[in-house]
Amino acid sequence: MPNHVHILLSPIGENSVVSIVSKLKRYSSRMIKQCVVTDGNVWQREMFDRMIRGEDDFAHKLVYIVNNPNGLPEDSYSLYVADNVQYLL
Repeated sequence: MPNHVHILLSPIGENSVVSIVSKLKRYSSRMIKQCVVTDGNVWQREMFDRMIRGEDDFAHKLVYIVNNPNGLPEDSYSLYVADNVQYLL
């Protein structure tokens, strides 16, 4: 998406969602700043996390994410869906 990211993830072990997202933001900020000259922030400080309650809820959120960029040119966003959840679409 041009101005936001959706991620469905499941923390493993001692990794928290906040920790995982913080690391993703730090890494992607460095990579983006190498490609785009900017001194400003890449990401907002907050994140909006939601608890997934079962496979039906997961499937509903997955379909929402896949359909979210409808109407945008295909070369304006990236979409990755892991093979092990493709069957939910």
